[in-house]
Amino acid sequence: MSVSLESLLRHSVSAVRTACRATEAIRKTLHGSKALTKVDNSPVTAADLVAQAHIIRLLDPLGMGFIAEESSALLETHNDDAFASLVLEHSELSSMEQLVALIDKGNEEIVVSKEPLAWTIDPIDGTKGFIRNDQYAVCVALVDLQSGKPLLGVIGCPRLDGSGRLFAAARGFGAFQLDLFDRDDESDVDFNDKQVSTNPTSKRRLESVESAHSAFDVTKVIAERAKIDDLLRIDSQTKYGVLARGDAALYLRLPTRPDYRERVWDHAAGVVLLEEAGGSVSDVFGRPLDFSVGRTLADNIGVVASASSALQARVIRALDEEREQLVEPSEPREPMQSECCGNGCYPCIWEIYDTAI
Repeated sequence: MSVSLESLLRHSVSAVRTACRATEAIRKTLHGSKALTKVDNSPVTAADLVAQAHIIRLLDPLGMGFIAEESSALLETHNDDAFASLVLEHSELSSMEQLVALIDKGNEEIVVSKEPLAWTIDPIDGTKGFIRNDQYAVCVALVDLQSGKPLLGVIGCPRLDGSGRLFAAARGFGAFQLDLFDRDDESDVDFNDKQVSTNPTSKRRLESVESAHSAFDVTKVIAERAKIDDLLRIDSQTKYGVLARGDAALYLRLPTRPDYRERVWDHAAGVVLLEEAGGSVSDVFGRPLDFSVGRTLADNIGVVASASSALQARVIRALDEEREQLVEPSEPREPMQSECCGNGCYPCIWEIYDTAI
């Protein structure tokens, strides 16, 4: 890699700032804008596609591939001229052909032997938060597809602290919090005196707003074992930023069904940010997250992110103990909400995972 990580980080900060200005313009003007529904029943707005187009346009000259969430296919599927025109207008491109080509660079096959590095892009992480004018994030990471590790990450949080915050990190360079919109020139990046670090003594834990994203009742039990009582629910990878700057100590994302695997763009930027700030990230078995196996974390189950390696070890141990109690309880107890059936509930998930791994 001929370009330094610091230089690539600065390019990434500039791209995320540009994308965030565009998403905020859409949100403020159209109050979240009209949302379409993807095949997985998740929402997508014009801002998702606009942000992806801006980021790929600005990072494409650097010569790496892209693994991005959105596809232009939904423009054709929904055949909504007003929606397509809105995306084209805010992407600042001259033609729909240009727009489609840029968006779909994020879905091209990457040959690892030829392209060992790739950008992961979540143009709007927390689309439901965006729609209701709450927290959302624009996320970019550079991943080493051979080692499976993210090398740098940038998370733009336009709604955090009212005025917006941007988190940036690179391996061996540190983790930083910047004002998102304090520069008229997006390429003017100042990391001086902006470094952040975790706070392992915090008693706050973080959860997603959406209940489908994690087994809330189980996370409550684990948090109680770790003596982390205060709860803050917040959308998107903004959670990683809150952890990195010391405002919380723990984030658990425990699977709610056995076949689910996390998407790489949902965690790549957050992992390098938290680790550079002094924290630790793994799956529920304590294994590092492996970003080398495609668009999902196919070899990992769930996510545990904490403010220190010591806390991480305690939480993984608590998960192991909880699993043992679910399989062979030492005494009768009332079932948790997740202990529901024989198909997708938490004890069944553990049993399936134990068999599979």
